[in-house]
Amino acid sequence: MLHIQKKLKLHTLSLEQLEGIIRFCIVEGNVDPTRLRTALLSFLPDLESSSKGMLHRIVSDIVDLFDANDNGVLDIPELCAALSILWQSSEYEKVYLIFKVLDNDGDGNLKYDEMERYLIAFFKACFHFSGKEVSNIVGTLSPEQVADAMMCKCFEDLNIQRDDTINFEAFAQWYSSVQL
Repeated sequence: MLHIQKKLKLHTLSLEQLEGIIRFCIVEGNVDPTRLRTALLSFLPDLESSSKGMLHRIVSDIVDLFDANDNGVLDIPELCAALSILWQSSEYEKVYLIFKVLDNDGDGNLKYDEMERYLIAFFKACFHFSGKEVSNIVGTLSPEQVADAMMCKCFEDLNIQRDDTINFEAFAQWYSSVQL
């Protein structure tokens, strides 16, 4: 993971630039890898020539690592999981970006399943990178089971029902409390 962060230099991007990349590379709810590579080249002109040459492989690695449903493409929650790990920024900027991208209909609220799909992708990547360290914490639970348990706890802590939605303030409060 660190080699991807180092090569991409996403930490040099502003929130607005990253939003631009996301808007450009999402086609019909999925990430178009070609458009993602094009956007990264546009927004990261200082990439080393070796990184530019490896960009196809790097984007393929990102898809492989964060494709939680194993369909060969990244959807919006999976992209959010990737960015929450790969983009080094302030917590507020991460929370803002994740919320904004997950809020598919733009109504200012997230549904349970939108958050859960993000967490499944996030935990799938964490399990991949941490290996035995994660199993020491969660035992034999799958990423899906951990995500579901975390969502139940989140909605319980915020005193909202599963069929309700969560607004940005509540999402930010929850995100800060779990330290993802």
